[in-house]
Amino acid sequence: FLPRPFVEEVFVPQAQAVKSELNRNYIPGHKKGGSVSYYTVQEKAPRFLELYRADSFRGFLDRLVQAKLMFCPDNDPHSCALYYYTEPGDHIGFHYDTSYYNGARYTILMGLVDRSTQCKLVCELFKDHPTQQPRHLELITEPGDMVIFNG
Repeated sequence: FLPRPFVEEVFVPQAQAVKSELNRNYIPGHKKGGSVSYYTVQEKAPRFLELYRADSFRGFLDRLVQAKLMFCPDNDPHSCALYYYTEPGDHIGFHYDTSYYNGARYTILMGLVDRSTQCKLVCELFKDHPTQQPRHLELITEPGDMVIFNG
């Protein structure tokens, strides 16, 4: 989606700069990792929000999903967050990204740094679709790669 050199020059330094703000958590059987909230991103890593709010990016996403997308409210700490899986055993299990919003809820993942030799994004396309056959995917997300999904 974005060229790796651009991501490494523009976004990775900001992601590294806010790493000290990590909130690490562990929920047995579900996830172990760290995150930096929207509020910290807004204050200390604004380049991510410049992309998130860019009219050209929004237009691209609207065309991609064939719908007019709206931003999450500014009081949602997960609306544009950074997630870090940097320690042995860090992971996130299979789940749906749900919310308390009406309608579809799209999640966008963009790779920034990948120093893993084994980690992959594992997903099931069309898992609950009434007419499509489910499709199992295992993806390696390189810096600049983007994945978007509903749920």
